[in-house]
Amino acid sequence: MSRGRSPHFSIIIPTYNRADMIGRAIESCLNQDYSDFEVILIDDGSTDNTIERVETYKDDRMILLKHEANHGVCPARNTGIARARGQWFVMLDSDKELLPTALQELAIRTVGVSPDVGNVASSSKWDSGIITPIPSVYPNPMNYEEFLTWTETLVISEWFNCLRSGVFATVSYPQGRAYEAGFHLDVARRWKIEVSRTPAVIVHTDAKNRITASSPNLFSKRLLRDAIDGARNDERILSEHGAA
Repeated sequence: MSRGRSPHFSIIIPTYNRADMIGRAIESCLNQDYSDFEVILIDDGSTDNTIERVETYKDDRMILLKHEANHGVCPARNTGIARARGQWFVMLDSDKELLPTALQELAIRTVGVSPDVGNVASSSKWDSGIITPIPSVYPNPMNYEEFLTWTETLVISEWFNCLRSGVFATVSYPQGRAYEAGFHLDVARRWKIEVSRTPAVIVHTDAKNRITASSPNLFSKRLLRDAIDGARNDERILSEHGAA
């Protein structure tokens, strides 16, 4: 891909201390059937050899950005988004891998989608075999009210996001350790969302630093660390979306 023109997709991959698995995520991108993309990988202050592992890949579609300290997944995504040049931003976490035809299928969907759809999302297949979100998808595409109705029913809410670059002119991920629920509400209020029942990624659960894999002591420390940002984000959600 020439650096002189914008790719169709920018794949945004934040990572932290995942040297043993970041290669799986990277290779799932580089081995796609579809080639019009860039990969922007943001190392969020890793203390292992994640950066050295990433630098073993010599591909001109890859860009490595580095945080000196750990700020959290949403600020890392924001760093990647600020650098991205694509028409659509694919949000790939470092514990996931793209299925081989994922970008080809997303390319077909994004080219043909209505201009009022901001998120051409997909389902996720877990390494246990389950497919999420559960329950399945509301009739597509969903407006704000339909999105709220659907999310109220969710038992497992893991889906895979591919967002129109124009979404980020008015919406951004939280710049702190809050999670992304408020971001998706902000997007849904301005744009429609389409969620395919066909999985685009595999979610792996073998990362030792997944919050659900943490020891009780570490889990408690992470909850306390994130609590203030989370509470502020919840207050904002109630203030801006509470009536809905």
